[in-house]
Amino acid sequence: MSEGTICELVARCAQNLVEVESLVKAALQEAEVIHQDETGLYVAGKRNWMHVTCSATLTHYQVYASRGQEALQAIGILPQMVKVQQKVSGCFRAFAGAQTFARIRGYLSTLPKQGLLLLSALQATLQGHPPLPSFQTT
Repeated sequence: MSEGTICELVARCAQNLVEVESLVKAALQEAEVIHQDETGLYVAGKRNWMHVTCSATLTHYQVYASRGQEALQAIGILPQMVKVQQKVSGCFRAFAGAQTFARIRGYLSTLPKQGLLLLSALQATLQGHPPLPSFQTT
């Protein structure tokens, strides 16, 4: 498979998950218990932060230029931090690439928590029909 084909598939997958990402964020806002943390990463040579918010059944990632209260308020799930461990290594050339990674990674992290198969979910997502996880947070 060519690099161009892979890039097109990743972009299509991320676009097809926009609505799912919004639903995950809304469900996490209603969760009784969530975990939030961030880890540094570089985008186009500049320091950014990969934020993770998750419950036992849902996971959301977001790239933001800063950390702390400003970022948590901008992400809009909960303006208070609770510890969780997450490590993201590497560098992204552009902010859009980092956001694409975050959207797809959050979706893929949620699926196994709910017993959904990754390969079939990715195939359906690329066809424009991403399987929706349960948005129950407990």
